[in-house]
Amino acid sequence: MMSTDGKPLTTSNNSSIWPVVGMMAQIPHPIRDYHKNIMLFGLWHSCVSPDPDRLLSSIVHDLMVSGAGDLMIDVGTENLIHFDIEVLIVGGDLPARSKCNKISAHNGFFSCTYCLYEGVSCTQHRHVLYPYVDFKQIRPPPRTKEHIAYCVEQIKQSNIKAFRTYGVYGLSPLIFNRCKEIYSVHALCHFTEQRFSFGSLAYHSMFAPESALHHFSKLAHGTISRGAQIAYWHCINRQIDTLNASPSPQIFTQNFF
Repeated sequence: MMSTDGKPLTTSNNSSIWPVVGMMAQIPHPIRDYHKNIMLFGLWHSCVSPDPDRLLSSIVHDLMVSGAGDLMIDVGTENLIHFDIEVLIVGGDLPARSKCNKISAHNGFFSCTYCLYEGVSCTQHRHVLYPYVDFKQIRPPPRTKEHIAYCVEQIKQSNIKAFRTYGVYGLSPLIFNRCKEIYSVHALCHFTEQRFSFGSLAYHSMFAPESALHHFSKLAHGTISRGAQIAYWHCINRQIDTLNASPSPQIFTQNFF
């Protein structure tokens, strides 16, 4: 399971970090949420938010290469155990998800990643609404991988700068009252679908990645090369944890991480 999000480090120059973290689904919950069991796949530190291709493309490539090969881990048995690598879910808050999926932000039209609900403009407050009454009447079709591929092809053929169709503006490396019905409320309409697709919310919530984000930010001090400091001290801490760890055949069934 992968996740990414941004966290400001300083207010003077608006710099922020965007770590890409991963967790092993086989590790029992909540043990896998401990920050010592969270893997750091990549890290972006800049005053400018990252382009999703630069942030994720190399990570996706490495995961595909690892998934095509064999991952052997010593868990204390006579033979090494073979593990298959597969990304089950990529999580994030609404702004991070829209950036990584290259779909309109949560305050734009066609922001939903589950259906093709356009939304309506509120001229009084200048934001986009997703009324539930209209959603029930329209019953918009689902947003599928094939439809996103079609939108990307339309963008490639267009000569218009910043052209987007159905909220899609590029190929992602991942492929109450009326004025309160913004996209964050509309997303709740798909909660049941997410529950059946990914399981209980407790098993894929953003609590652990957000906690890890705060932990990573504490590894940097001062104002110089903070991203390099985080990567360096994270590697040092992981090496120390590895020296103190011992393999066990019950590593994925007993809570003694």
